[in-house]
Amino acid sequence: MKIYLVVFLCVLLLFVLLAYPIKAVAKVHINLVNLKAFYSIKVLFIKLLCGTTYIEENRLIIQNSHNLLYNMKDTQKQMVIIKNIVKRISVSKLQIYFSGGIKNNAYQTAMLCGYAHAITSALFGFLITKNNYINIFQDIDPQYNKDALDITLKCILEISMLDVIGALIVSMFSYKEKLSDKAK
Repeated sequence: MKIYLVVFLCVLLLFVLLAYPIKAVAKVHINLVNLKAFYSIKVLFIKLLCGTTYIEENRLIIQNSHNLLYNMKDTQKQMVIIKNIVKRISVSKLQIYFSGGIKNNAYQTAMLCGYAHAITSALFGFLITKNNYINIFQDIDPQYNKDALDITLKCILEISMLDVIGALIVSMFSYKEKLSDKAK
């Protein structure tokens, strides 16, 4: 009787681990005046991707990069897998901080912040239609006394391991169908 209880509890624990959504935190800070970006993707306590990027003399330079996901050789297969996984991701929280302005030009600063507000409102409308229970925060800060263009995004994504496994299975079948269609 004890063994059945232990097996049942192990199966129940495995089901809960597979079905319960895992949260991932994605953070991006982009400074367009200095052409620098900082990014980070963290799942549970594991940093999957983090680093610094900047542009210098028309070249993209990546510093301090740490990437655990870049080992797949077939790019088409990787894109099919990512597309099927992204379909199953739900966004639970989105925070956008925008700070922009042009020194001594209030009109262009107001227009820039107005455009940022319009773009984020369209993004929020799209996200609300796909995710009913999303927590959204937006802060647009005009800078009238200095040149500034900073964007900071923080997004919390949820996906269950069962959805990831399903997406991987669907991706394998759809990728094999694409290969067979190309061979014909």
